[in-house]
Amino acid sequence: MLKFLLFLFFIFIFLVLAFGFSIVKFIFRLLFGGWSNNAGQQSSREQRNKTDYTGTKHNSSKVISKEEGEYVDYEEIK
Repeated sequence: MLKFLLFLFFIFIFLVLAFGFSIVKFIFRLLFGGWSNNAGQQSSREQRNKTDYTGTKHNSSKVISKEEGEYVDYEEIK
């Protein structure tokens, strides 16, 4: 029984510390503008751009087939 109570106590302490850390982190971001991790953000942006580029490069087939739709003559009405 004592081991179970100690286990619950340590879980409670861990949750309190995690919640406290998140509050401190939130206050720090409000006061100082947060931890700027520009290098990580740029690398993830570059990775997305590379992925988008390579995705469009390999997928060069048309989305709409030639059988769909029709051309209509344009007339300007004044």
